Amino acid sequence: MSMRQKRLQRRVLNIIRGWNDAHGTPLQSLIEGMEISDDSALTLHVNPSRPHCPCCLYDLQDLRERLIETKGVAGVRLEIVGIPDASRWTRTLNE
Repeated sequence: MSMRQKRLQRRVLNIIRGWNDAHGTPLQSLIEGMEISDDSALTLHVNPSRPHCPCCLYDLQDLRERLIETKGVAGVRLEIVGIPDASRWTRTLNE
């Protein structure tokens, strides 16, 4: 991992550590994985605490917007995992 990727990872982790989902669950406990590509595109694998809850979806949209605004982030993709219809959530969040 390059120094640029490590700095970006620290920035992203600081945001994640301070973020709770709409029900008060720390986001940190919902993250299954994180990837940062060579061109600084970020992919987060998230397992929402309450499948099919609209406020969780809105909260993840807010998180994605916040991460896009982060210095050094070229793009953000949220991959939803571990719930029914995860591909639909993923598609909706990344439009």
